[in-house]
Amino acid sequence: MSDGGVPAGDFETFHRATFSKMLARAMFYVGNIQDAEDALQEAYVTAWKRWDRITTFYEAEGLILLVLRQRAWKGRKDGKVSSIDELDGIVSNQATVEETVWVRHVLDELSLLPHGQRVVMALHCLQGHTQDEVAQKLEGKRNTIAGAVYLARRKLARSLGIAESKPNESLVSVVLSDDDPLLVVLDMAEKWLAEAIEADGRALEHMCERLGAGMSTAEGGRP
Repeated sequence: MSDGGVPAGDFETFHRATFSKMLARAMFYVGNIQDAEDALQEAYVTAWKRWDRITTFYEAEGLILLVLRQRAWKGRKDGKVSSIDELDGIVSNQATVEETVWVRHVLDELSLLPHGQRVVMALHCLQGHTQDEVAQKLEGKRNTIAGAVYLARRKLARSLGIAESKPNESLVSVVLSDDDPLLVVLDMAEKWLAEAIEADGRALEHMCERLGAGMSTAEGGRP
């Protein structure tokens, strides 16, 4: 994330600077582009309403992630399995076929996880939170979170062909290792997806239109 000491500046600058990585993160949370855009619109409108009280990029990003996490966790009871079926709509023309196929594979396999496991994996692997921290953020029991992490890791490792040298390590570990093969794969996929979204540009312009409509109707927003 951005340096915590950087002033937040104006909202439009913040939105354009963070949109690509936030949409990528939202897709990891909720599993498809449409739901990710809906969640992200809500998050940015929430930040816009509070902009006069936000002082740094770090604080603003934290609020965006909080709203995304809350919305994703609330939707975990839907029982809906989402697929990344619109990935071609935002992938950069500069991407290679191999990159596109691999990222689609990673995201598709992630989307097949139960909703709660997907949220837990995003918090644990992509944001680097320990299982205790994830439990605190989601107001859940640590043993429940540990079990969800273990099951999600095992499913993803098998489906992606990643060998985990210590099968039970994810159940008891509270700190991720930089050379964790699953972490490396998920981090690579998220970064590539964010870069592709930024290079394509259409998703950003679409979100700008949605935000304009959302801000014009938002009650209690900043003038």
